[in-house]
Amino acid sequence: MTNNSISIGKIIAQKLSNEEPSIRDAGWKEAKEVLMKNDTNEEVMKEIWIGLYFWYWHSDGRDYQEKVRKEITSIMNKEEIDKHECILFVKVGMETLERYWDEIDYVRIKKYEMLLCQMIQKYLYFISQHGWNIEMIKEWNDYLIEHVVPLQNNPISLSFSTKVADYYYDYLNDVIYIDEAPEPNEEAKNELARLLIKYLKNGKIQSLHKSFEEARERLQTELYHYINLGDIVKNCRVRPVKEFNKTPLLGCGMEKVEKLRAIKQEKRDKKKKDKERKEKMNKKRKLKEEKKPKKVLN
Repeated sequence: MTNNSISIGKIIAQKLSNEEPSIRDAGWKEAKEVLMKNDTNEEVMKEIWIGLYFWYWHSDGRDYQEKVRKEITSIMNKEEIDKHECILFVKVGMETLERYWDEIDYVRIKKYEMLLCQMIQKYLYFISQHGWNIEMIKEWNDYLIEHVVPLQNNPISLSFSTKVADYYYDYLNDVIYIDEAPEPNEEAKNELARLLIKYLKNGKIQSLHKSFEEARERLQTELYHYINLGDIVKNCRVRPVKEFNKTPLLGCGMEKVEKLRAIKQEKRDKKKKDKERKEKMNKKRKLKEEKKPKKVLN
């Protein structure tokens, strides 16, 4: 790694995180040129992704957000970068999002969820562009099990990992249903199902296990016939719930999960109070009307 290569990543990151939109956009143009050379080292990729994270952070307004999200994810295309560059891009991208996930405020979290969704979906589509290559699927599964939805250890951010577990097979289904990717062959389907099967058999994080259990049920419905994994997963071994450790997880984004629950509860309570207040006012108004002397017509 040369000093020059390190400085390239930092310079691009500074431009991408600049407050001026035109400078950020120029930073992405430079980042794209670096990525398309297909020889980015991990350190430079991390620096670029810090910049991309803040580029997206500054993307206010639905149209600009959509533009930035599309720019970030469209690089994951067979015509743009090779297999090695793409897996490095998506791995470092997910690690960057996971690192910051529990610091993202309530207002911005939805747009980052959309970025996460499209990143995974685009990478799955990238694999489909390579004929659902078995080695690519295996490498991807191994990465997810080791870093994103670990079987034994607590993840860095539980809320991030749960989001992936909740919707991963929805993204996979949409690659065929929406993006019109070719259907995988039987060998590829078995490998794609392995993530869920392995977690249900050996996974120890209860919330992630529950997410995969629910995904297993959905995969057996007509809505998910595009990916057609229902028969593969329906008879897989499911770890009994009683085997889970009852000790509550500390850290791992639980603070954020509880905070979001509290916000939702606060909104429900406010809605209930507003309704009660309105009913009370209507009742008073009705009583007042009833007490008014009625006009007698001659």
